[in-house]
This record gives sequence, C-alpha cells and structure tokens, in this order.
Amino acid sequence: MNQNQHQYTSNIGQFAGGKKTLIDSDLVLQLGHTKSQSTTTLLTITHDGIEYDLNLAGYESNGVWFEWVNDAGYPVGDIFGDISVDPNVEVEKLLALLAEGETPDWGTVMNYFGLDPSFSYSDEQIADYIQQYLSGIAAEEKAATNAETALKLLRSFVTNIEAMKVGESGVGGTGSCEFGHENCGVTMDWPELVALLDEAKVLLQQVDGGAQCSPTA
Repeated sequence: MNQNQHQYTSNIGQFAGGKKTLIDSDLVLQLGHTKSQSTTTLLTITHDGIEYDLNLAGYESNGVWFEWVNDAGYPVGDIFGDISVDPNVEVEKLLALLAEGETPDWGTVMNYFGLDPSFSYSDEQIADYIQQYLSGIAAEEKAATNAETALKLLRSFVTNIEAMKVGESGVGGTGSCEFGHENCGVTMDWPELVALLDEAKVLLQQVDGGAQCSPTA
C-alpha cells in the first residue's frame, strides 16, 4: 500500500465505524460539504503517467457523489454513491474503467472537432482533444438516453389520455359524487388537455416517420 492509499485508509477509517462501505451522505458533514459546492480528494493514484483523483463532490442540499477524474479534470466513468474503506477495491474499479475505454483513433478525433490535419499537435494537445472527444461522446449518449426516456413518457401520456378522452374536448373517469356514491362516472370538459394530446400525437407521428426514413442512394 503506497502513502496515498495509507492516507485514504486513515481518513476514511475514522468515519467508517466498522463498516466496509461508506455512502456519499456518510461523509457530507465530516468533510464540510454543507453549504456550497465542494470537492474533497480522498485518494490519488498514478497510472501510465496520468494522475487520477477519487473525489467527493457536491454539497448537502444539492446532492453529493463520488467520482474519479484525471489530471485534466475530466471524469472517468459515471458518478457513484458508495466507496469501500479498502482503497485497493476502488483502485481496481478505476483500472477496470480505464481498461473498458479504448483510445479512439486520432483521425476520428480530428474529424470530430474539424481539426487541421496538417498542423503538428503536441502530445498534451492530443491527449486533451481525445479526452474532450470521449467526454463529448459520453454526453451525446446520455442525451440520446434522456431523449428516449422522454419519448417513452410522452407515449405513455398519449395512451392514457387517449383512453380517457370523451367526445371532442372532454375526458372521463370515475370518482365519488356529492351524495356519497363511489365509482360514479365523471366527465370533464378539458379542451386544453385534449389540444395537448393532439399536439403530442402529431409530434410522435413526426418522430416515428423520421425514424422510418432511410437515405436514398
């Protein structure tokens, strides 16, 4: 165990109380993440000449998390909510993350940013562009996932409101009436909701139509 790992064990051990795993909220008060955005480095290791920090980030009222970042400040992998009191466990997780991420071809990175291939880039610039490329791809993938989730919610909205639609501008359901009867049929005139339903259906038709289109030769 190197000095950094020994320091990690000493720092984390005092808060562990015999537990083998700590969650992010266990360290909020102890490390002062209570009023403003804060970052506390818990562990630093060097791998292939690059330093990586295991940080606790955020603050109490806005959420806290653990993350690995490289010496350029770019995250490695996703944020996570718990850590082991054994630093070797966290180091192994980092190495697994690094092994998963293949270094992209430099030509692909240049095309992505529109860089001039005739220019001579330093090793530091190349490493920085590659990291920006990986971060950009990760952000695009996350945005695509969020968009897919939004579409699922929109489809659910359309399905449920369509089932409740009554006539041209109403929605219906069941409820209790003023005379104490339960499961009474209730119809409301709600043209605004029906208009939103129609707009949502048109939007989904456009999305589905665009997905079915294929490039022509």
